[in-house]
Amino acid sequence: MTRVIVDASRIGNALLPDEHGQFTANLLELLLESELIEPCHWPIEVANLVLKASRRSRLTIPERNEARDAIAILISSADVETQSFPLAALDLAVSHNISVYDAA
Repeated sequence: MTRVIVDASRIGNALLPDEHGQFTANLLELLLESELIEPCHWPIEVANLVLKASRRSRLTIPERNEARDAIAILISSADVETQSFPLAALDLAVSHNISVYDAA
């Protein structure tokens, strides 16, 4: 299995509809077929990217929720104890109008 180091900005291409294109399709295919390697803060970076895009009206609420679901899939191989942490931080940031970093 191919191991891929993922960067939050590249995942943004996949999560933000206005950035979809052939690059995104190729990236998604690679991600689905690979073992993802990411730093421990990567899920927080991705969650914050989603929150900022939502606040800038680049994502509707349903699209933000779809992106949240995608984050859950991407981090499903993470340590069980930390899987829900970035999603909880994203939800807390949305509900309190703060950054994901502050919510974390």
